[in-house]
Amino acid sequence: MSQRLINPVYKQFPVRQIWLFCTILMLLAPEHARAQSEGKKLFEKNCSVCHKLGGGKLVGPELVGITQIRDREWLVKFIHDSKALIESGDPLAVQVFEENNKIPMQAFPNLSDSEVNAIIDYIDAWEPEAEKTF
Repeated sequence: MSQRLINPVYKQFPVRQIWLFCTILMLLAPEHARAQSEGKKLFEKNCSVCHKLGGGKLVGPELVGITQIRDREWLVKFIHDSKALIESGDPLAVQVFEENNKIPMQAFPNLSDSEVNAIIDYIDAWEPEAEKTF
């Protein structure tokens, strides 16, 4: 009796759903990895001279956790041109400037918003490398 009540489509639905999920995941995973790779390269090229990820302040402040305390839109503006934000009287920009020996961050007008966001995404997802044991 119970066999007649179960529609064959419902038997296959979870399998189709799992297959669809796995397919989407496989298609998106390389894009995420590429974005992380781009963000890492951009960070190392443009940011690592003054900023560290983990380990505290270098010239500029520690950036791990920055997206928890700063709005992304503000970060993009600050990265593009911190001096302009400071001169506009933005209280947060002035605070960051004063906390860092009144040294303005280098402007990066050459970076697109997507490149700046790739850097922010990299910082946000960054985790220290596990120590190697031999």
